[in-house]
Amino acid sequence: MAVDCSGEDDSDAFQAAIDQAAKEGRTTIYFTKAVGKGGLAISKQIRVHGSVNRIIGLSKILWISEAGSIKPGDAVFVLEDLKGPLVIERFFNFLQLGAWKGLYDRYLFDNRSAHPVIVRNISQGACMHKKPAPGKVWFIEDVAGAKMAQFGKGERCWMRQYNPESPDLDMCVVDGGQVWILGLKTEGRARHVVATGGAKVELLGGVSYQSWNKQPHDPPIFTVHDSTATFTFGLYEYKLPFTNALEERRGAETKMLPRKGLGSFIPLLSASPAP
Repeated sequence: MAVDCSGEDDSDAFQAAIDQAAKEGRTTIYFTKAVGKGGLAISKQIRVHGSVNRIIGLSKILWISEAGSIKPGDAVFVLEDLKGPLVIERFFNFLQLGAWKGLYDRYLFDNRSAHPVIVRNISQGACMHKKPAPGKVWFIEDVAGAKMAQFGKGERCWMRQYNPESPDLDMCVVDGGQVWILGLKTEGRARHVVATGGAKVELLGGVSYQSWNKQPHDPPIFTVHDSTATFTFGLYEYKLPFTNALEERRGAETKMLPRKGLGSFIPLLSASPAP
C-alpha cells in the first residue's frame, strides 16, 4: 500500500494507508516520492495494526513536528493489535528545524502488541528510540544516533550494530530485561549501558569514542546494579578520558573500576549480583 506523501502534513495519509491495508489484509506500506520537502512530515501518532507487517521508508527523512499533538511520554509509532511480527526499516528521523536537536521526552516506538518488532537501517535524531515494554521482543539492526533505548522487565532484545550518541542521557538502559549486543559504537560522554533490577546484558565488540570536548559529565562507562553483565569492548578518548570504566553494586556495596590502566581494549569485563 503506497502512501502519497506530497502534502504539508503526512500524518493522515500515513494513517489512512495503514488502516486501509489492515482492512484489506495487505501487509506492506511504502511511500511515493515526496514533493517539495523531501520527507514525511508527522505531527500525530501513527497507529500500526492488523495485517501490516512491514513499513519501508525508502530512506526518506521522517520529520517530527515540535508543534504537533505528540506529547511528552508519547511515541510516534504505536504498535498494537498486530497479527504477526512487524519490520520497520530505512528511515531518517529528525526534527524539521534543528536537525539533531531532539524531543527526548518522546519516543519513536511503543510496542503494545504481542509480537516481535524488527527495526533496522534507521538513523534518528528527534526522539528516544523506544519505550520500555515489559515482556516484549525486539530485534534492532544498524540503528544510529538514537540517544537512548530502554528495556523493561522481562523484555528481550537482540542488537547488531547499534550506534547511540549522547553527551548526557544514558545510551542503553536495561531494567530487568535481557539484551544482547553484537557491535556497539558510541559517541559522547554518557553511560553506555545501565543494567539494573536483575537485568542480563552481554556486549560483544565495539568501541567507545568519546569524541566531544568540554563535556561536564564524567559517569562510569558501564553501570551494573544487582544484575549480570559481560562486556568485551574497545576504548578510545578524544582529550577527556572517562575516569571509571565500571560501577558495580552488589546489595549495599558499590565498587568502581578505574578506566586508567585498562588500555584500548577490554578482553572481558564481568559483573554479577551477590550470591
